[in-house]
Amino acid sequence: MEIAMKDRREHTPLELDVFVPVQMPEEFVAWAMEYLDANSTKPISETDIYAMFQAVGVVMMAGATFPGTREQAYKFAYASYCNTMEAICRQRGYDKHPHRHLRPANDE
Repeated sequence: MEIAMKDRREHTPLELDVFVPVQMPEEFVAWAMEYLDANSTKPISETDIYAMFQAVGVVMMAGATFPGTREQAYKFAYASYCNTMEAICRQRGYDKHPHRHLRPANDE
């Protein structure tokens, strides 16, 4: 006979407004640093790499796939994200994304 035990552990409330850093894969960080070094004249920051990680994650979670190496998949996903954002901005009447000057940036 099984006896159902009541869970008496303390549960802390979920904090939705707290930033929880994500451990990014080392190969992604290496790819992002190489990509930014080749495509930008500005210093590379952790914030830039994390933003790229989020962008690539959004595309991959949406189901976009690319056969090839991980680096090729990252490049494809990031390009897809950038192209989509560019199209949305054009649709809204911008020449480029309003924050594009922040990174990655060789627009001039």
